[in-house]
Amino acid sequence: MNKHLLILVLSLLFLSRVYAQEGMWLLNQLDQLNLNEKGLEISIEQIYSPDKPCLAKAVVRLPTATGAFVSPNGLILTNHHVAYSAIQRASTKGIDYLTDGFIARNASDEIEAPGYTASVMIEMKDITSELQNQLKDIDDPQACSQKINELITGITNKIEDGKDDINAEVISMYNGKQYMLYVYKVYSDIRFVYAPPESIGTYGGDADNWMWPRHTGDFTFMRCYTAPDGSGRKYHEDNIPLKPTSWLPISTEDIDEGDFNFMIGFPGNTVRYRTSASVEWNLNHNYPRFIRTLQTIIDLIDHYSEESAAARISLADFRIHEANDLKNTQGMVDGMKRNKFLDKKFDFENELMNYINSDELLKSKYGSVIQDIKNLYAVLAETGELDNTLRGFTYFAGNIISTARTIYNFVKNSSEMNDEAKRKSIEELGNNISIRSMSFYEPFDRDLFKYQLNNAEKLPADQRIAGLEYVFDNNKSVDQFVDEMYSQTKLSDPEIAKSYLEISLDELKALHDPFIEMTSNMEDDYARYSERSRNFNLNAGNLRKKYIEAIYEWKGAGMYPDANFTMRFAYGYIRGYKPANAIWYQPLTTLSGVIEKNTGTPPFAAPSKLIELYDNVDYKKWIDPELNDLPVNFLSLLEGTGGNSGSPVLNSKGEVIGTFFDRNYEAMTSDWQYDEDVQRSISVDIRYTLFLIDKMVGADYLLKELGVR
Repeated sequence: MNKHLLILVLSLLFLSRVYAQEGMWLLNQLDQLNLNEKGLEISIEQIYSPDKPCLAKAVVRLPTATGAFVSPNGLILTNHHVAYSAIQRASTKGIDYLTDGFIARNASDEIEAPGYTASVMIEMKDITSELQNQLKDIDDPQACSQKINELITGITNKIEDGKDDINAEVISMYNGKQYMLYVYKVYSDIRFVYAPPESIGTYGGDADNWMWPRHTGDFTFMRCYTAPDGSGRKYHEDNIPLKPTSWLPISTEDIDEGDFNFMIGFPGNTVRYRTSASVEWNLNHNYPRFIRTLQTIIDLIDHYSEESAAARISLADFRIHEANDLKNTQGMVDGMKRNKFLDKKFDFENELMNYINSDELLKSKYGSVIQDIKNLYAVLAETGELDNTLRGFTYFAGNIISTARTIYNFVKNSSEMNDEAKRKSIEELGNNISIRSMSFYEPFDRDLFKYQLNNAEKLPADQRIAGLEYVFDNNKSVDQFVDEMYSQTKLSDPEIAKSYLEISLDELKALHDPFIEMTSNMEDDYARYSERSRNFNLNAGNLRKKYIEAIYEWKGAGMYPDANFTMRFAYGYIRGYKPANAIWYQPLTTLSGVIEKNTGTPPFAAPSKLIELYDNVDYKKWIDPELNDLPVNFLSLLEGTGGNSGSPVLNSKGEVIGTFFDRNYEAMTSDWQYDEDVQRSISVDIRYTLFLIDKMVGADYLLKELGVR
């Protein structure tokens, strides 16, 4: 081997070692990762320490995403799309904050973010042995599952008892191989500080969503408030800004390709340890149905939004989330087909089975596990259309039927609750009803409900919803039937709907509300569906645990658990990628790219002031020296998924350099597999955030609070 070739080989080996990282790791696994050898300049204890201030304690869990404290006064940095729901709800009061954005010039200007909470993790503990010690003599899987649930309920109830602002969760890792206890302090008064207009926060819209190159200012600042005694009570005029024990410092330094960075957040869900049966079910059945439903919903929203500004605002949050899910799901289908992912799963399982079959003991324990899981999915397919339609009535049939189900199920079960539990549930459910009503637009609600009823009418004879047959066994069309239901119900009034939570089941039925009656009629259908789901989940859970144990036997113990909305750590490097032949994507975009994309028409309608700042080169303070331009977004090898949105991205010194908000389309299958060649995260460069605060809105006080002025 000649000298130059040897150098090339050694360089490639070095790059493989440097860049080959994978996983969303638990915080108690950080000492396995040799992070200081890979570029981290601070200690592991500075990232996470159970009993000392640390970076992880500045990261907060929002209702479906992540945020981070970035000042000693409870200032939270997250995504614009994470805060979008609250922006939409606030806009229904007569001011269009979606279009215009929002800035609070002082504390008294900060407005409530309806429905938002911030949960700060105060304890994380492995309690696997504590549970397993009480399960040793239980062999029956169903009895074991019931006992685990009893133990978990006992543990969490004891921690939460008498504390309205404490939430305890016991979460299964590796399908039951490990159990982790998480305890959170929950703050329920969150207020807006700064939200950029849609022309910045969602620049590029659906066209650019999940794509690179990206030019989106997807960030928002909120503030966490607490009662003077430190409790996390709801919005109150006497509440004060929280003084967190930890907050993240902001970096204004340059970033370059190859720089080490890391992220802490709450990734929602990955399925890295699923078998080919799960891949096939989702690729050929579940995902296509989901795509059809989402496209129908989006088409309906667009129809009504074109007709009415009120409809556009009311439905804006629903649309942005459904459009996001649609592109995500379509991307997974495209990626699986393009990469022949199912074939790769088959190859992996063949290798695993060769290993298992090489040893009689392993064969006796795991020899049938893959086939057993496949058999479960065959049973699932027998009622697939029915179950999918029932799920549709749960999630995608409109606000009124959803409210009816909430009320009916609560009232039916409330007699078994103690007074305190009932009070808390009524308060929580009533608040949810009020929040949902902020996104209610009746014509859309009717059409969505009709869509699901039409789906039910088309079900095959052996998969009918018995509780809905009365709808189709009369002389009325579905349209006539639904119109009558909406004219007769009072559930569109949130105050009336909330009052129903406090009456008895007999009183509720005596109201003869058509949506309550439909919910009651479908009760047996849902009971059978729940039983099927319980059986599948119980059996699948036990088999998946066995499957993971087999992989452990084969690959060793250095595995991270699938994401499940618990705090995780990921690390990587700033790096571009090659999406196709003869194309290389640079890892940073700039303000020049924003202007290049500008058409003056949404979703590429840059604000006139931003264009003026660009023309005048009024951004020199935040310029990137190598690019000689203002950085907007950047790529990294960081692993992230839904729930990570809003996660802080930090440099090797533990300083914020960006805010994670997306992944790239070429790697949409990353929930299922890791692919270093194309898998990237997309973040807002903190310098773009600071520039917009500085020049677009002139919020000097915010820069001072962030410690950069």
